[in-house]
Amino acid sequence: MRSTFSAVSKLLDLLLWLLIAALALAVVSYAAFCAAHIVVLLRYPFPLDYGEGPLLAQVQALANGAPLWQLYADPARPPYLVVNYPPVYPLLAAALSYPLGSALLAGRVVSLLATLATLLALAVLLIHSLPQDPERRRSRLIVHRSSFFVLALLTVPVVREWAALMRVDMLALALGLCGLALMALATKPYITAETQRARNSLTFAALRLCARSCLLVAPGLLFALALYTKPSMLAAPFAGALWLLLGRWRHLPLAARLLVALAWALLAALPLVILQWASGGWFWLHVVWANANRWDAALARQIWADQLRLRWPLFAAGAIGAIVCVIRDWYKQRDVASQASSFIVPLAYAAGALVTAMGVGKVGAYANYFLELYVALVWLAGAALGPEHRPARDAARVAQRAEQLETRNSSWPSSLFAFRSSLFALLCLTLLFASTLRYSPVWSTNQLKLAGLLEPNPPRLAWGRYGLWGEAAREAQVLAAMGRAQALIAREVRDQGGPVFTDMPGFAANAGALAPLQVFEHRQLMDTGRWDQRALLVELANGTLPLAVLDYLGNWITPEMIAIFTHRYGQDGSLGPFDIYRPINPGARRPVSLSFAGLRLAAYRLVPPNAPARTFAPGALLVPTVEWQRVADRVTDEALDVVFVLKDSAGNVAVESVAPLLYGALPPNDWPTNTLVQHMQPFALPEDLPSERYTLLVTLRASGADLAPLWPLAQLAVAADGGQRFESG
Repeated sequence: MRSTFSAVSKLLDLLLWLLIAALALAVVSYAAFCAAHIVVLLRYPFPLDYGEGPLLAQVQALANGAPLWQLYADPARPPYLVVNYPPVYPLLAAALSYPLGSALLAGRVVSLLATLATLLALAVLLIHSLPQDPERRRSRLIVHRSSFFVLALLTVPVVREWAALMRVDMLALALGLCGLALMALATKPYITAETQRARNSLTFAALRLCARSCLLVAPGLLFALALYTKPSMLAAPFAGALWLLLGRWRHLPLAARLLVALAWALLAALPLVILQWASGGWFWLHVVWANANRWDAALARQIWADQLRLRWPLFAAGAIGAIVCVIRDWYKQRDVASQASSFIVPLAYAAGALVTAMGVGKVGAYANYFLELYVALVWLAGAALGPEHRPARDAARVAQRAEQLETRNSSWPSSLFAFRSSLFALLCLTLLFASTLRYSPVWSTNQLKLAGLLEPNPPRLAWGRYGLWGEAAREAQVLAAMGRAQALIAREVRDQGGPVFTDMPGFAANAGALAPLQVFEHRQLMDTGRWDQRALLVELANGTLPLAVLDYLGNWITPEMIAIFTHRYGQDGSLGPFDIYRPINPGARRPVSLSFAGLRLAAYRLVPPNAPARTFAPGALLVPTVEWQRVADRVTDEALDVVFVLKDSAGNVAVESVAPLLYGALPPNDWPTNTLVQHMQPFALPEDLPSERYTLLVTLRASGADLAPLWPLAQLAVAADGGQRFESG
């Protein structure tokens, strides 16, 4: 029996070291790939995605001297900000922007530092979760070989992508883990003989009570800061509270418990009360209602299925780590405090992270909802790699336990525990290594778009022609091209000098311009009745916004905005993957004054024919615009149509164009009174229209009946241009 155990132990030892070496090489490769990504991103001077734009605008406002509470203001008024999250991240980024000279770079550096703090805190927590020798201090905590595998967190795509992105998630993650790490360092069970003798003194007891209370208040401060960075990241506060309840909490005197409870309650509630009061009641709308998006079960299932399909080895490794924790504590029979640190804490963190990850079904959610869960999986997987549970390191000890097995039948679980732990470690290492074999590309190989938007995005082998370094080279190429396009866009926005209509808020923020629409957040507020789009619709109808830069005309832009925008704005080229639009020049204004059942026609405009022609050609596009004004308190609720009629000199109708007033997007009763609202209605002239002078007339129609006789607006000449037409396609 002894020789069998020795041979198996040596084999396990060899396999474990081979897997450790392979995993170490893979992790180092991913860490280098992540470092290359961070360097490229820090050098990129423009917002990379939608989420960086609103944060950039907030940090710039704070850096320019705006009071904090003014960020949380009416989102319908300048600067039109919707601040989804509490102010910890913007405050840190604004403070760092002064020495760095760039708000965008400052925000990314905050995320980078938070990522490093996350890895360090996770290493502390991982080592604290491993069995420790009570006669030795943890003097080599950070250089412990098991802590090296926290770098496996960098193999997770969302961690790598957001490690230096101007987003709040990594800071919230780091603050929560640092709070747990501080609790771990503050609950060392080691007591020297001198300390034991000094416990009898009253002075020591008082100092000890004060020190323990302070040590427990400090993690509470970090948990509060994490919640005031991103309130949905609840895993660390939940695990910390459970640690206190099942660990050191019940060993503290009543006074200390009351002090800690009061401090935690104040840290959680007082900033909320202050910010809600200082913002005039707007803070709750920004932080709660702007995030109260609809939860879609089908979307949640789809995202969960994608994550499990791509990262199932990591999920399996985490599950094995959880089993190891349970078995280890069951047979080692640890004291309550140690048991809480090695078993309850990582599992409690995983439970809280699982609840957060369920929120991924919220409309607009992304894989960042899995950040805490991936941290928990790496933490639990690392717990299965503890050196104290690898019997191959000491063959003599294995043989001794095998001999005990032959003589003590009732103790076989304790004798085989280390051997089984090694098997668990072997399986866990295999799964961790398997999770590194494939990666998901971020960028499309054919478009300046994220991968998977326009074509399939299957995972690729991490090493080879299309491996990690091929992806790094592709990212550098994409960002170089995107940088050139965004530089031109920024110049366009600055030269225009006015507010910009965009679905990417970073375009406006980067150029120091206002954007009256923060499209995703304003849409969520509108869907819950807390934001009114009517003022913006009037601005679009009148062409007040001089420039529009769009990534995609759709998505969160409302159908009413799209209807008005597509009739009032025309595309003026593209820069990279982004389209540039400007309001169509409606021509010279010609005042009139006509009444139509509570509405007044105040003026009309007509786009002149292309120079040098003075006449319109058959088949040309005629673009008339009429300016309406609501003068009555109430207009008919019937749907109104604008009717343009083109009559020849004999009074015959040559063309009739009928379209809903303001394209059905904004009924007249929703217009502000005494405000001019433009309605542009282009229509094509027939290709066989005879050459002569025509009269353009207009009226309003409701339920098929004209509200007033046709009124002549303009005389125009139609003449053939001498060319020929042909069909194509």
